[in-house]
Amino acid sequence: MRHTPFSDKYFVLALVPLAVILIAIGLFLTIDYEHFRSNAVVTMGWIKKEYVHESLESSRYNSCNVLVAYKAGDNEYHLYISNYEKGRKVRRGLYEGRGVEVMYDKNHPAESRTTEEPYQKSVLLIGAGVLSLLLSFHLYRRNHRYDRIIRNGIIIDATVTEVVAAYSDSTNVFSNMIDKFFSHGMSPTVNYGKNGKILCEWINPVSGQIHKFSSLAMDNAIRAYVGKSIKVYVDPNDYSKYYVDVDSVIKQPIK
Repeated sequence: MRHTPFSDKYFVLALVPLAVILIAIGLFLTIDYEHFRSNAVVTMGWIKKEYVHESLESSRYNSCNVLVAYKAGDNEYHLYISNYEKGRKVRRGLYEGRGVEVMYDKNHPAESRTTEEPYQKSVLLIGAGVLSLLLSFHLYRRNHRYDRIIRNGIIIDATVTEVVAAYSDSTNVFSNMIDKFFSHGMSPTVNYGKNGKILCEWINPVSGQIHKFSSLAMDNAIRAYVGKSIKVYVDPNDYSKYYVDVDSVIKQPIK
C-alpha cells in the first residue's frame, strides 16, 4: 500500500464538496444581501449603547458590540452589531452617538442591516472555498503523477541517508503550506511524528552518478531508518520524476 498522506483520494473527494458548500454559502449571503438592499430604505442611525470587550493588558479594549438606534416613521428601532471596529483598540464611550448608516425593510422596519462591510463574510467563505478547490486540484494532480510513475516507471533500491523536517526542502507552494500547517513545532530529535521526510540516494551502477530523492511527509519518520534500503519508483528517462515508497522501509524491523 502506497503511503501518500494528504493526497489520498478520499481526502481529495472530501475537499471538493466542502469547497462547493463554502462557495455556495458565500454566494447565497451575497445574493441575499443584494435582494434585501434592493427593497430597503437607507437611513442614518446612531450608536445608542456600547458593549466593550475588556482587555486585561491595558485600559483600552480590543473591540466592542454596539446597539444602533434608527427611526422609521414615528417609531424607534434597534440593530445590534457584533465586533464593531474589530481589531482596533478603543475606549469605552468612544462611539456612543456616532452615526451609522442603516437600511431597513420598508414593509417590516424592525428588520434591518448595516451597510458597513457587507461582503466580508461572503468574501471569506468564497475565498476559503476557492482555496479548497485549488488544494484538491493540486493533490489530485500530484496523486495522478505518482500513479503514472508507479505504473510506468522502474524500481530502484536506494539507501536512506537522513530524516529531516517535512517542510525543509518543500518547493511547491501548496506542499509547503500543508507541511507547515501540520508541523506542530518539530525539532531535530528522534521522531518527527507525522511531519518527517526521508532523504535517500542511489548510485547508478553504470554511470556511477549519485541520484538523491526525498519522500512526502509521513508518519513515524524516525532516524533509525538511516542506512536501510528503500524502494523508489523513477521515470527511466527522467530521474527527477520519482516516488519514494516509504512503506517499504516502514515494514522493516527497527533495531
